[in-house]
Amino acid sequence: MWAKYKPYILSVAIALAVGGLSAFLIRDNITLYHMINKPAFSPPAFLFPIVWTILYVLVGISSARIWLQRDNHPYEVMDSLLSYALQLILNFFWPIIFFNMQTFLFAFIWLVVLAMPWMFRTRCRSACFQSGAAKRSVCAGIVP
Repeated sequence: MWAKYKPYILSVAIALAVGGLSAFLIRDNITLYHMINKPAFSPPAFLFPIVWTILYVLVGISSARIWLQRDNHPYEVMDSLLSYALQLILNFFWPIIFFNMQTFLFAFIWLVVLAMPWMFRTRCRSACFQSGAAKRSVCAGIVP
């Protein structure tokens, strides 16, 4: 039974550890959020830990589902997981850049780099679905 859930538990734990460590490292500077000018529709600060925890759990589950495809599609899975690891690393450093270093322009540039995979998702999605059923199951896990 453990073997069935092990990839999910490990993947979720890795994602939560990355998010938790990042949050821990910015804990002294989080008050910056209250001091900056924000639009009226910006969410209250107490929602961020709740939403990010849910997101990291879902990201962990998604990476486990991709990992479980490794026997059928080893190259696509490795490519997907390397992209995921890069995104996780970039996500780890953004709050540190914004809250601890307070280099807002650099934080904005960092966000643009973070968003680049989403900018090209249409191209990636069409490539996934044109490449046949074998690759489709892997792509479905990473391309919305």
